[in-house]
Amino acid sequence: MPKWLAIKGRNKALSNGAFFKPDITPAIKGYDDTIKTYDDLQDQRKKLKSCLDDVLKVSKDYGDKIGAHKEALVQVTEKDQQSIEKAGTEIKKFAASPDIDIAAVTASLSNFAASGDGFTNTRKAIWERITALAEQKVTAVKKARDDFKSKGDTITNGLKKVETDADKFEKFYSALIKKLQARSIKIVLCTPAAIGEKTDFTNELDGDMNQYSNLIRTLALKNSLPLVDLRKAFLEYNKQFNSENKESGILTTDRVHLNEKGNQLVAEEMWKVIKVI
Repeated sequence: MPKWLAIKGRNKALSNGAFFKPDITPAIKGYDDTIKTYDDLQDQRKKLKSCLDDVLKVSKDYGDKIGAHKEALVQVTEKDQQSIEKAGTEIKKFAASPDIDIAAVTASLSNFAASGDGFTNTRKAIWERITALAEQKVTAVKKARDDFKSKGDTITNGLKKVETDADKFEKFYSALIKKLQARSIKIVLCTPAAIGEKTDFTNELDGDMNQYSNLIRTLALKNSLPLVDLRKAFLEYNKQFNSENKESGILTTDRVHLNEKGNQLVAEEMWKVIKVI
């Protein structure tokens, strides 16, 4: 969007479509709206990453709480072991005595039993807290997953609508050609260059890129118009110089925006056509 606004700023005719006859203001507005929608969706897509950070934070917070209870569980278990050892020592002492003190033994066994009850109840309470925290964590992660999926689906569907509405694209393109031809304006059609530079057609939007390129090629033939086939030129260049099948770095900096070689190739391909018009 910033680049398009800069171009419009340098070219008054693009800022005011009425400079053209016929008036192409609606076409420029449509292009503006489409780019803005696309940029907004891409921004929303980037912000989705913050959702993942939130999930990790929630997971860590619950993990820390569960960890504290696990430590308490260890301490309770150690205390119970100490009680068992103490009770065992007393019972052995009573068993070795020639005269058993029934009251004392009964009291010792009662304390032993009470210690066991205390350990069991405390351990159960700790496990219930751990289980509750674990369930809360799972619930939070599931909610985050559902929110992420919902937002992701909305963004994906929005991008797909912008990027793959081929029928409207062809009608819009044809109408624009007819308007320009009606005024004897020279026209050169151009296919989209690349969104990803892999040569085995595994770039995410290769299918759409090829579909649009074929539509433009067909329109060029149908209307007897010259064509700058950047799609073909970029693919051929990458097949020759992108032996590692990289998704960027050959003609683009980030799969879309051109680097110096990319700009040079576009200029050369355009000049081949423009110089003979």
